[in-house]
Amino acid sequence: MNVFTCKLKIGDRLYGLRKMPPLVGGQFATKVLKLIAPVGHNKSLIEILNSIGADKVKDANDVKMETGDAVKMGMGILSLLEGIDVDLLNSLFKEAINHEVFVGDTRLSDEIAFDNHFQKYTQDYFPVMIWVIWMNVKDFLFNIGDGISAVIKLSSTPQAPAAQG
Repeated sequence: MNVFTCKLKIGDRLYGLRKMPPLVGGQFATKVLKLIAPVGHNKSLIEILNSIGADKVKDANDVKMETGDAVKMGMGILSLLEGIDVDLLNSLFKEAINHEVFVGDTRLSDEIAFDNHFQKYTQDYFPVMIWVIWMNVKDFLFNIGDGISAVIKLSSTPQAPAAQG
């Protein structure tokens, strides 16, 4: 499991993944953006996360969720799903799991291994799928301010005329 770039522990199950290569991950990130664009104006999930103090969590080990908080979060997620293209979401789940995703030493892109595992641990399905997608796209979507600033600065600087020859 040490060769993985990201790990997730749920109960006694350790999931691992190697992030998608940048060209693949960038294309995947644009598909994810297309999926979430219709719900981009809905602040309910953010409000719910803030109301249970999730905005102050620095480490996954700090998360201690009470049943009422889990229900509030679940209702927030459900309210977001009304604007989601379910076919695209399922397509993204399939694409994401077909990259380097494992539970222990078992590759989850193997359909039989996937089915056997998630029949036994059905409760892990959505958290694992969301985690795999998030880990593969977050670097493309956040902390890009310096790069965007550089592009804007460059595009607003007058360029010298090209030499004619």
